[in-house]
Amino acid sequence: MSKNKEIYIYGGGSFARSTAFVFSDKIENFCGFIVSDEKKSSLTDIWGYPVIKASQVPPNSSIIVALNYKNSIEVLSQLGRDENVFYFWNLD
Repeated sequence: MSKNKEIYIYGGGSFARSTAFVFSDKIENFCGFIVSDEKKSSLTDIWGYPVIKASQVPPNSSIIVALNYKNSIEVLSQLGRDENVFYFWNLD
């Protein structure tokens, strides 16, 4: 993912937050969190990082999908298997 300037985590729940915390010292260009366009969310930021809709993600960004398996499958149908997308599943 080093060739991509901006890195986002897809999700706004506890697993996405845990993922951000665990990788915080390894992600140099972390820009925020992503929620689905359809999701009604009052979140505007998490820990000072913006929460944006999926349609607002800048082109060529890298995305770490940090959701449970069921929600990851739904996101997979939207994002596909692009080389800039990494699926990190919570199997609970």
